[in-house]
Amino acid sequence: MNRELVYQLQAYLDNECTSDEAREISALLSHDPRAKACYEDLRRTKESLRQNEPVYKLPEPGDFYWSKIARGIQNTAQHAQPVQQTTPGAPWWMRLFAPAGVTLAFLALLIFASHFQTRDTSQAIAEIELPSEEASAITFHSEKEGLSVVWLQSQ
Repeated sequence: MNRELVYQLQAYLDNECTSDEAREISALLSHDPRAKACYEDLRRTKESLRQNEPVYKLPEPGDFYWSKIARGIQNTAQHAQPVQQTTPGAPWWMRLFAPAGVTLAFLALLIFASHFQTRDTSQAIAEIELPSEEASAITFHSEKEGLSVVWLQSQ
C-alpha cells in the first residue's frame, strides 16, 4: 500500500476530505480488504490515543492563571537591565602580526610542497652502478606514469 493512500485514509478518518474524495475512499474501503485493514488500524490508533490522553487541570480558573503569568513576564521585562557587550580587543601587535604570520606560514607550506613535486628522477637513474663487470643494466623511465624500471642481467 502506498503512502499517498495511507494519507488519504487518514484524512478520511479525520473528516478532512471533500465530499467527492470521501465517496471515492468509501467505495475503495468496500472493495479493497488491505485498505479496509489499514483504515481499521488507523481508527483503533486514533481511539486509543484519545482515550489515554492525560487531562491537565489548572490550579486556578484559566483567565486568572494566564493573567498571572502575563504579569510575571511584564514585571521581569520592566526590571531587567540591558546587558552591555564588552568584547576585549586584541592588542595592537596581535592585530598587526597575526595576518603576516599566517601569510608566512602559507608561503612556507607552498615552498615545501613544491620542493617535493619537482624532483628530477633522470639523475637518479644515471647514478646506478653495477657491482660487477659481468652484468649489464637496461633502464626504462616513464614521466607520464612516474615509473622507473631497471633490468639487470648477467652476460
